Amino acid sequence: MLKAIGVLFIFLLIAFFQVPQLIKTKLFRELWIFSFLLFFVAIITILRINNLFLPNPLEIVAFALDPLIRLFLPN
Repeated sequence: MLKAIGVLFIFLLIAFFQVPQLIKTKLFRELWIFSFLLFFVAIITILRINNLFLPNPLEIVAFALDPLIRLFLPN
């Protein structure tokens, strides 16, 4: 739990320094993308710290394309 709070603190510190600069230069699209990516990476990092199951993205792609691959394979 303490590690997760530390990770949140680090990500908030990053946002504290980057967000005002993006707002000052009026880069609002970049601010949305930055915020989304920062939030996504923070969640992934906290899940990894707590040893929770994270599926491999390649396994998800293989699962999704498996029916298509079977369609073109000869029997």
